[in-house]
Amino acid sequence: KVLLDDVDAGMQATRLLFSKGYRNIRMISYNLGISSIAERENGYKAVMAENGLADQAKIHYIAYGDSVEAVVDIIKNAMAEGADAFFLPTYSLAALALGALKELKLNTPEDVAIVAFDESDIYRLGRTTIAHMVQPLKELAEKSLELLHSMIENEASVDNIILKSEIVPGESVDKR
Repeated sequence: KVLLDDVDAGMQATRLLFSKGYRNIRMISYNLGISSIAERENGYKAVMAENGLADQAKIHYIAYGDSVEAVVDIIKNAMAEGADAFFLPTYSLAALALGALKELKLNTPEDVAIVAFDESDIYRLGRTTIAHMVQPLKELAEKSLELLHSMIENEASVDNIILKSEIVPGESVDKR
């Protein structure tokens, strides 16, 4: 298999927020049981724990297909509890959160910081650019084709190929 190191992606996103001074970092995730999302959650929890904040690590779950209003409630309640940053492990969650921030008339990073996931033009359309994690899709495709070719030629090894995501900087994490 050719896979993304999703635990590392969650760790990188959370460490980015820590490096910018945020400590009450929350995560909004889906309750789908998808392994890649669960691994990003594990990365988030690991960084919170390594910074002595395991008890403050909180993942707010929504159902896939929930509306902006569900995320509005999460963000409003989390910020009332002192949350100053959010990690959003999928593009669709990031889109919901950006809609919720707009509805709540909140700005990044003045009111709250966010790190999103996946590549999207919407991350450059707002007042501030959105920091986000990207999957190396071209490299994933190339490695997959190489592996397939090796399998056809009976040269494939049984090892998985694990790739790392990258951080695309954005103003959404710049400390207020």
